[in-house]
Amino acid sequence: KFHLLVDRLEKDFGPDHKVVHYIGAVLPQSATIMDTFTISDLRKEDVAKQFGTISTLYIPPRDERSVNSSMAEAFGSSTAPARPNTSVKWAGPKLNIVSAIHPHEREVTAQIDTHVAPEGHKKLHTSAAMKKFMIDLSLKPKFLEEYKLNPVAAVEAAEGLSDLEKFGLKIARDGPVDALMKATESDIASGRQLTEEEVVKANGPLGFLLIMGVVVAGIVVALEGVPATDEKKD
Repeated sequence: KFHLLVDRLEKDFGPDHKVVHYIGAVLPQSATIMDTFTISDLRKEDVAKQFGTISTLYIPPRDERSVNSSMAEAFGSSTAPARPNTSVKWAGPKLNIVSAIHPHEREVTAQIDTHVAPEGHKKLHTSAAMKKFMIDLSLKPKFLEEYKLNPVAAVEAAEGLSDLEKFGLKIARDGPVDALMKATESDIASGRQLTEEEVVKANGPLGFLLIMGVVVAGIVVALEGVPATDEKKD
């Protein structure tokens, strides 16, 4: 539950401590997001809904470490680069060195060859022309700039795109493009195509479950499968 994370952060850092919600651009049509909130803001429903599968929450240190003044003087200036006072000892729990791969990860890895995707799973499935267009956007900054300035002209100049692919690319949002590049096994087998309405309404690659990286003063903690908001069950 997302509120459990907020409870712990509020306990350790206080409700007014500022944190940064970061989402890096996944597709050329995506935008990098960096929003600053207080920990108490994370309890607001409209804020919690902004977190998704590609979210990172950066939590700056609560307290500044003391500076080794003698080291600063050794550099000849109080404004020169100074190292933290190494006499300050870690007061938290003892850190245990553990294997990077846990038994659960080993078990999952061993089942990859026989894994069957769940019903409704969407995998990468698109035309060669669509792949080329997206790769060019990713690797050619000038082409990306031209596309952002005039997506219609850039799309019409491309060869091999279907009418539906052109329609989605002209919208110039990550949601429609993400939808056009994925399909379920049943849709692939039946040849079903998305409608223009489905393309327009498609959301970006955030998803509904929160698999969030939490960065606390340089330490990365993974929290998997945490719902973005609390759901009450009858």
